[in-house]
Amino acid sequence: MRRVSVNGKPIDSEEFGLIGSDNSPAWRKVAKSYVKPFSSLDYFLHSLASLFPFLSWIPKYNLKQQLFGDLMAGIMIAFFNITQGMAYAILAGLPPVNGLYSTFLGAVIFPFFTSWMHGSLGPFAIVSVMCKASQEQTMSKYEFPNGSLLPMANVEDLDPSVIVSTLTFLVGLCCLVFAVLKLEFFAEYFSEALVSGFITAAAIQVLVTQLDTILGVAKPHSHGFGYMFKNIYQVAMEVPNTNIVTFGIFVVSILYLCFCKFLLTLILAKIWPSQKFVIPYELILVVTMISTAYILQIDVNHNVRVVGTVPTGLPTPRLPRLALFQDLIFDAIALSIVIIAVHLSLSRIFCVKKKYEIDDNQELYAYGITLSLVGFAPVFPPSTGLGRPFIIDECGGSSPLCNIVSGLLVLTVLLVFGPLMYYLPLSALAAIVVIALRSLFMGFFELPKLWRLCKWDFSIWVVTFCASLLSDVIYGLAIGVLFELFAVSARTQWPYWTAKFNKNTESEHIAVFRLESMLLFTNATIFKKKVRQTYLRWPKPTHAPKPKIFIFDCAAMCDIDYVGLKQFNDVILELRKDGCLVYFVDVHDFILRGLKKLDMQIDSHQVFTSLDEALTEASRFGSGNSKPSLKEMSAL
Repeated sequence: MRRVSVNGKPIDSEEFGLIGSDNSPAWRKVAKSYVKPFSSLDYFLHSLASLFPFLSWIPKYNLKQQLFGDLMAGIMIAFFNITQGMAYAILAGLPPVNGLYSTFLGAVIFPFFTSWMHGSLGPFAIVSVMCKASQEQTMSKYEFPNGSLLPMANVEDLDPSVIVSTLTFLVGLCCLVFAVLKLEFFAEYFSEALVSGFITAAAIQVLVTQLDTILGVAKPHSHGFGYMFKNIYQVAMEVPNTNIVTFGIFVVSILYLCFCKFLLTLILAKIWPSQKFVIPYELILVVTMISTAYILQIDVNHNVRVVGTVPTGLPTPRLPRLALFQDLIFDAIALSIVIIAVHLSLSRIFCVKKKYEIDDNQELYAYGITLSLVGFAPVFPPSTGLGRPFIIDECGGSSPLCNIVSGLLVLTVLLVFGPLMYYLPLSALAAIVVIALRSLFMGFFELPKLWRLCKWDFSIWVVTFCASLLSDVIYGLAIGVLFELFAVSARTQWPYWTAKFNKNTESEHIAVFRLESMLLFTNATIFKKKVRQTYLRWPKPTHAPKPKIFIFDCAAMCDIDYVGLKQFNDVILELRKDGCLVYFVDVHDFILRGLKKLDMQIDSHQVFTSLDEALTEASRFGSGNSKPSLKEMSAL
C-alpha cells in the first residue's frame, strides 16, 4: 500500500474514504452510457429531452430582460452574415446567393439543438477555402481539360454547388457518427499550436485566392503540390492587365473599413466610454457600392465584375449525390474535425468567461442534425466563426433566439432584396474578406512565445503551417496531425531524465534517478541504458566502503506497460546483484503490484512517500547523520 504523509507523519491511505475514481476501461463507460437511458422510463425521457436543449431554456426565458438584447444581437449578426455569406460563398467557388442560403438555414436550425447560449453558425473563411479545394479536386476527376464533363452516367448536371452541398451533407453525417460514438474527445488531439498554424496558413491561402478578384484579372487554375505559389505566379504575370477601376474599388473599400474599424471605433469609445458600439460597417459599404455601381454602370462601362443576378426566394431541396460520396468522404471527415475542433475550442474559452457549461457531445449532435438537413440545399457548411459569439455578447444577446432573428432577416433579403445585390462589385466583397482575415494572422505573433516555452509546439506550428501552404489545406492538416502524434510519441521515446549524486564524501554512496515520463515499450530500452550509465559513472567511494543506495524517484512515472515492467525489473535485479540497495520514492501502487507479479521482492521499508524521507533513511548508512544535498549530474 502506498504510504501518505501529513506534516511528516506517515499515515495509511486506507484511513481515507474514497471520494471518486476513474479506473474503469473507456469501452465500459461508453457502453454504460448507451444502456443507461433505457434503464428506466425517467432516464429515457430525460435522455430524449436532452437532444433538444431548447426545451430547457425556452421555459426559463425572461422576455423583459433578454428579448431586447437578443433582437439587437440578431440584427447585428444578420448584417455580418449577409455580407460575409456572399463573400465566402465566392471564396468556396459558389454563387453569392448560396452563402445566403447557408447562413439562413444554419441560423434557424442550429438554435434548437445547441447547448451553447452564445453559439452561432455562419460563414467561416477556413471552411470556405477547404470546400473550394475539395470541389476543385472532385471536378477535376470528371472534367476534360477544356472544362466539359466526362460522359459518365453518374455525374449528370455536376457543378460546384452539387459537390459542396453533398460535402455538407457528408460532414453532417460524420458529426452524427462522432456524436453517437461519443468521440467529442478527439478535439483534444488538436493542440493550440496545430490549430494556429493551420488557420494561419489557410488565411494566407484565402488571401491568395482573392488576388485575381482584387486586380480584375483572369482567374488562375493550378492544382497539386505548391499550387498556391503557381497561382501567385500566374496572377503576377497578369498584373499589367489590371482593371484600374476594380482595383480602385478594392483600395477605397479597404481604406474605409480600416478607418472605421481601427480609428472611428476607438474615437467613439473615447467619446462614449460607457456605450458599446457594434456598427455594421460592411453593410454600409455594400449599400454604398451597390448604389455607386448602379449609377455609374461600372459593369458595362468599365468591365468591373459584379455579383450578378441573385435569385429571389428559397432553393428547391435536392438529394445529395450518392455517386460523389466515395470522392468526398475523406474531405468530409477532415472538414468535420476542423469544424468541431474550432467550435469546441472557442465554446470552452467563451463559457469559462461567462461561467456556464455546455455539453460537448450535444454540440456534435447539433452540428450533425443541422448540416445533414441543410445539405439538401445548395449551400456550403455553416460553422462557428471566431468573432460571432463575442459580437452576440457585446450586443446583449443571451440565448439562441438571436440566431433565429438573424435567420429571419437573411430570409427577408432572399425574398425581397435579392435583386438589389446585382451591382455589388466583387472587389468590394474581397475587401470584406481581407479585413475579416486580420485576426487569423495573429498566429505569427505566437511563434516567439512557443519557441521560448516549448520547442515541440513550435515545430508543430511550423510543420502544419508549411504543409498547409505547400499542399492542399486538407492534406496540410493531415500532415500536421501526423507530426503532432509523432511529437507525442517522441517525447515518450526520448524522455527527460536526471541522475543526481552527492560529492560530500559522507554521502557519496547515494544516487537518485528520476524519469520524467511514463515507462513504456517506446522508452524502456533507453531507461535501462541510462540507469546503467548512471551506475557506471557513479564515483567510487574515497572512504571506508558503504553500501551503495540507488533511489528511483517515480513521481513522474504515471503509467507503465509490460515491457516497461520487465526492464524495470531487470535493472533492479542488476543493481542488487552489484550490491546496491534499491529504494523507491512516490511509486504508484500498480507499479509495485506489477513488479511483485514478476517475483520482485520489495519490502515496505524500501518504499517512501517523499525524496526527503528516502535521503534521511539512506544517510544513516554514512558516517554522519546529516541529510545530503544533491547536485545534478551532467547529461549522459
